[in-house]
Amino acid sequence: MFVTSTNYTGNGIGGFAGADAKCPAIAAGSTLPQVKNARFRAWISTKQGAGKDRLVHGTAPSNKPKGGVMVTSFTDLTDGNLGSGIDEDENGATIGGEAWTGTNTRGDFGPDECDAWTLSGNGGRTGNVGGMGNSWTSGSDRGCGQPHHLYCVEE
Repeated sequence: MFVTSTNYTGNGIGGFAGADAKCPAIAAGSTLPQVKNARFRAWISTKQGAGKDRLVHGTAPSNKPKGGVMVTSFTDLTDGNLGSGIDEDENGATIGGEAWTGTNTRGDFGPDECDAWTLSGNGGRTGNVGGMGNSWTSGSDRGCGQPHHLYCVEE
């Protein structure tokens, strides 16, 4: 798992398709083989689909790009408490800020998603990059024109 080094406006993500295209494109440019050679999807939800339902529910640990376990399994990802915050980008650099999610701590939609990440008509839910409690995925609502990162989860 990683957080993108690139920021995107909530209304510029391009829905599920756009978000899911951004993660592998960013990973392909990584300097780390374990990221460059893996498949990723965005941790993002809309009213039409929950983040947890869009990803493989693996039983293996998820690691940071440079190593170190963040969660022991997919279930651990949605229990509201990460073992280590998601704070490394695709190259392993530590970053901060916020990431667009539209996703609550259980991995479900909640509560805002910039009109399915395509329009600027409302707010979007962000998570706190590096957070380990509930706020990692469900921290604040922000204006859709603001730039924030995306979380990318290995499939």
